[in-house]
Amino acid sequence: MTTAPMIVRRAADPVTKLLAGAALLLSTLAFTGDARRPESPLFVSVSIKTLIEEHMVSMIGRDITQGEARQLTEDYIASLEAAIASLAEDDGVIVLAGEAVLGGGAPDFTGDIRAEALTQALRRAEARGLEFPEPGDASAISRELDRLSAATADLGQQMRGQP
Repeated sequence: MTTAPMIVRRAADPVTKLLAGAALLLSTLAFTGDARRPESPLFVSVSIKTLIEEHMVSMIGRDITQGEARQLTEDYIASLEAAIASLAEDDGVIVLAGEAVLGGGAPDFTGDIRAEALTQALRRAEARGLEFPEPGDASAISRELDRLSAATADLGQQMRGQP
């Protein structure tokens, strides 16, 4: 009578069983260890200085009270903080101040933060009945410079007309 080939036999020797069990255990541990390893954090930069400067420039020459200017600035800063926090929490990134990044390794998210902060600041200003200026809007500066130039010209004419 012939015996079935080794592959068909149901019984395995104890060494094979031990090696198969050890291989299964090691592969399970390797998979679990790999799945638990945290991903490297993603670092991005945001030029906060640029965003604040743009806001301050947009406030020049506006016909608003000092209290309204302070409220708009506080709203904008709160909106910046919320936008940066949202980026860090939702997307799991670490946000660095652009001025602190010395190398070019961190992608610049200043534009994304600008857009999100502007949207939030507009909502906050509208809720208070205020008009929020576009960051970097230089039209108010141009109007103020034109007004100052005209006043300077008038003053010059008055001075020349006096003895």
